[in-house]
Amino acid sequence: METPKILQVPDEIKTIKAQELLQENESLLREPRQGVGLGSYVIDLATGTWKVSPELYKIFGVDETSLHTLEGWVALLHPDSREKCIEYSSHEELEKTRIDYQCRIVRINDGEERWVHGLEEIEYDDQKIPIRHLGTIQDITERKHAEKQIQRSEAFLRQVIDINPNLVFVKDREGRFTLANKAVADVYGTTVENLIGKTDASFNGNPDEVEHFRQVDLKVMDTMQEQVISEERITDAAGQMRWLQTVKRPIEGEDGRVNHVLGVATDITERKLADSRLRRTQYAIDHATDGIFVIGHDGRFLDVNESACRRLGYTKQELLTKSVMDIDPDFPPAAWVSFWEEFKHTKLLRLETRHRGKSGEVYPVEVVANYILHEGEELDYAFVRDITVVRPEGLEPPTPRSVVWCSIH
Repeated sequence: METPKILQVPDEIKTIKAQELLQENESLLREPRQGVGLGSYVIDLATGTWKVSPELYKIFGVDETSLHTLEGWVALLHPDSREKCIEYSSHEELEKTRIDYQCRIVRINDGEERWVHGLEEIEYDDQKIPIRHLGTIQDITERKHAEKQIQRSEAFLRQVIDINPNLVFVKDREGRFTLANKAVADVYGTTVENLIGKTDASFNGNPDEVEHFRQVDLKVMDTMQEQVISEERITDAAGQMRWLQTVKRPIEGEDGRVNHVLGVATDITERKLADSRLRRTQYAIDHATDGIFVIGHDGRFLDVNESACRRLGYTKQELLTKSVMDIDPDFPPAAWVSFWEEFKHTKLLRLETRHRGKSGEVYPVEVVANYILHEGEELDYAFVRDITVVRPEGLEPPTPRSVVWCSIH
């Protein structure tokens, strides 16, 4: 982009006009400026000259010997800001009498890049032609650096909360999201940007859930007390119900008032489903016809079902203190070690033996034992059936520990 053209005026006229201009604005340039790094200037477009206050000399790193022409003024700007500032200034001259701008400069004395903020008034003649610029420039480098650091911190915080699988959000008293992470946006099928300024009602079609969230949020802010919600429902964008475990905490402002609530919610849907499946499985195991025993490598019972407890006449707590040798009168304790070593190789064992209940009753049983290695732990999952009722009358029971060995490959 071309450098702004300078009006061609005879040198003697330039000198007279420049002196008049400088005298006219001497008070402005001498006037102490408020704040550190704030200086003032006057640019005469007719003569193509400018004058600045002492503070502005410091900001630009120049002195009275510098070239006080428009070309010299433009040369103070950073190359990346030069064309943009010229274009902006030219455009503003056509529409406004005040220019508010920020740009980078390169100080002449040390070559350091600085940021400045300028406010400029434009004076026009009777033909609406701009004739003079009067303004102030403040060094805002430190503020720019602070803003950049804040931007970096915000970007880092954004990355941290967005990789967090938990739902993280902040709402105001009107229920509007003022902060949310990607997990919240994903549940509602939208973007983080689209969440800000909106409420749950904008995305959740279940009015009961929305009202529940609203009431808890208000309670947290009104009581200034943290709330832990062990389970609460939320309907996602696909219409599926999810379960959350949520902690909500009041956020106190500088004035001591609480107008925001911070929430962190963990999606426990899979855990709820797993718990439900586990309860169904446990119910089926406990109500199975056969007794089921989980046996450790030393022969002690680690778990038993209700059927096993009922048939033997023990409570579950009592059975879990016993071992195979305590209920099988035909299994001497000394035989367990050799039995277990062979059982580890065969993997599957079917046998008929006898069990002795708490009352002293001894009855025949069929045992199907399965060797399982679970998370490094050796276990025997044994299924035991009382065969007293199925043996034909008059048929002698088999010799104890009649064994059929089978291997699973």
